[in-house]
Amino acid sequence: MGIKYKLSLCILIGGVIVLILTLIIFPKETNYEDKLIAFFRRNDATTVGDIFTFDFSCAYVFDDCYISGAGLVERYDLDICIPQVKTGISENIQRIVFVDEHGLFLYEFRCDCRNIMITETGIVIYPETIIERVSHNQQGTIKLFFHSQEFYNQKVVS
Repeated sequence: MGIKYKLSLCILIGGVIVLILTLIIFPKETNYEDKLIAFFRRNDATTVGDIFTFDFSCAYVFDDCYISGAGLVERYDLDICIPQVKTGISENIQRIVFVDEHGLFLYEFRCDCRNIMITETGIVIYPETIIERVSHNQQGTIKLFFHSQEFYNQKVVS
């Protein structure tokens, strides 16, 4: 075998290894809205951690679509750091912002309330928090209830 052939073969094998490692290290982002819809069309309840399968400490359910992360922290006097959360562009969007044990931003889930409606906001949820489907209407909207007794929005000063 010639040197050019061996070199091409090494480059090809190296490329395949890099591709495999990239897929392992940086997996394709999960479409959690589709995952929730598919799950709750067949089931009535699960936990937050069963749907959102990454490591997180807690998450905040927001209905304030036109406020950035910094604005949410200020408005609700939250002890978290979520500057990556940008101002929303539609009033049909609900958000869940996930943070780690230090209150640092991990992930922002946005869902269109025409597909999934979270029935309560202003709550803090955890991986073990139960999510229950309360209804599924003719238009396809799935209404979900998060079983949480912890509210962050009671700190609001009008």
